[in-house]
Amino acid sequence: MLFRAKPLSPPPPVVQLLAHTDIQSPNLPALLMHNDVKDGPPLAFRENAISKTSHKHAPKKMVSFEPASLKTCPPIAQVHQPSKPSSKPPTQARTPTSDLEEEEFEEQTLKLSLCVPPGGPSHVKDSDFAILTGWSKDFIAEFQNAVESLASKKFDPNQSLSKQDPEVKAQVVSEIQEAYPIVNKYIDLWPLEKALICACKNSSAKEARNSEKAVVKTLKKNLRPCSDRIHQ
Repeated sequence: MLFRAKPLSPPPPVVQLLAHTDIQSPNLPALLMHNDVKDGPPLAFRENAISKTSHKHAPKKMVSFEPASLKTCPPIAQVHQPSKPSSKPPTQARTPTSDLEEEEFEEQTLKLSLCVPPGGPSHVKDSDFAILTGWSKDFIAEFQNAVESLASKKFDPNQSLSKQDPEVKAQVVSEIQEAYPIVNKYIDLWPLEKALICACKNSSAKEARNSEKAVVKTLKKNLRPCSDRIHQ
């Protein structure tokens, strides 16, 4: 009689999964054998089947809660404490060399401020005049009024500064130098020349307006109605 081999079912999926993982499970080779696996649902979990490698039998390491020895702690004086940032700017040691360099820098800056601006005094804008000279607005107004008042008395109102009489111009410059000696430190007296140029322009514009008014007045007088001239 022929022997009929009974087909064996494969192991449960859980057992197959555990066979390919690092999870420690007891007697995995025996569980994978077909003869040890019975038909039907898997057996219920039994706590006694867990090997001695479980957490219950694992060696326990006691953690010491004792404070560290004082010898291992650095002394208080050696502990680094970051200093607070100072609000004051860092000061540099004053040396004769640094003092000399500072004096030379100030002298060079002063020379640049006293030099004639690029393009000459005629190209200096009124808004830049105070910056270049370092004068206050009140002093500039006083200085310009004095120059314009003297120029209106001495100069020809119909001519520019370059066409004025040299002797008259020298006299005006001398009087302004005596009244305002601060202009003497500027090269070529460029603030005074700037003020004289403005004074001549203002006087020429004023004279031109007066001439226009005179011409208009003459035209109105000559163009009166004929009845007015007949009655005269």
